[in-house]
Amino acid sequence: MTAWSAVWAQQSETVTKSLTVKGDQKDFWFCLCNINGSIEAEAYDGETIEISLEKRLFKRGSSSEANIEDLKMEVLEGEDYTKVMMTHPSYSYSEPSDALDGQWNWQRKRRGGIEYDYEFHYTLKIPRGLNVKLSTINEGHVEIKNIDGDIYASNVNGDVS
Repeated sequence: MTAWSAVWAQQSETVTKSLTVKGDQKDFWFCLCNINGSIEAEAYDGETIEISLEKRLFKRGSSSEANIEDLKMEVLEGEDYTKVMMTHPSYSYSEPSDALDGQWNWQRKRRGGIEYDYEFHYTLKIPRGLNVKLSTINEGHVEIKNIDGDIYASNVNGDVS
């Protein structure tokens, strides 16, 4: 009997970012659509969106070309919204017609046998009256505390509270 085992190496990095809310706060939307990982958002009495992101990359053995630096948090801004999303060279993304739509078209491209997985775990401080749209799909939960604005929250394979 032959036993197979895989060795996964983990890399992690924490990124922080402060975002300015443009225009009137009651008409402004903050959108964060995650794929793998959790989102924890809590209101505070500040005027900026404070993001702490823990990125985790898991790759099979040392031969994989995937690196933690390849996983990026991208910020897209409009007049009445800010949207945060993940980018990576082995994914392609097509923008929906509605900038705040969380139904993005993600396509994972295989490149030379790269085998990896990742998680993005977000901790957010959100101005109390801001409107939020938060979603994740795998490996996490969405937790929202004390937000007074409109809330849209979804999770495909985990809890929303």
